[in-house]
Amino acid sequence: SVSPNVMSLAVFDDGGGPALYAGGNFVTAGGVSARHIAKWNPGAPDSWSALGSGMSGGLVTSVNALTVFDDGGGPALYAGGDFDTAGGVSASAIAQWKSTIWPHIKKRQTTWLPSGISRRKRIFAHS
Repeated sequence: SVSPNVMSLAVFDDGGGPALYAGGNFVTAGGVSARHIAKWNPGAPDSWSALGSGMSGGLVTSVNALTVFDDGGGPALYAGGDFDTAGGVSASAIAQWKSTIWPHIKKRQTTWLPSGISRRKRIFAHS
């Protein structure tokens, strides 16, 4: 189980086959420390795992949105929400998960939100 709240779900293949990812304002998933984002590992035994050290910072740290997008470098899972870091990398409310790491997003759009809105509630991907 994941508690207290799951706010977003997405299916992503990190190279090991498609898996379900959950984001929210939880710090554990199935008894495993998973700070606001976790991966469901189907099979024997079924279990949750953390994505690195997860997210931290923010007023009320949470992952509110997940989507998969290929920016030309292969598919990646993107997380948006109220956080400042992802896996210890500066993230400022949006982060990219590539297989086993949270790489720095090189071209981050910082002027796309109206004044006063600072955290991502939704992420839309299009090409």
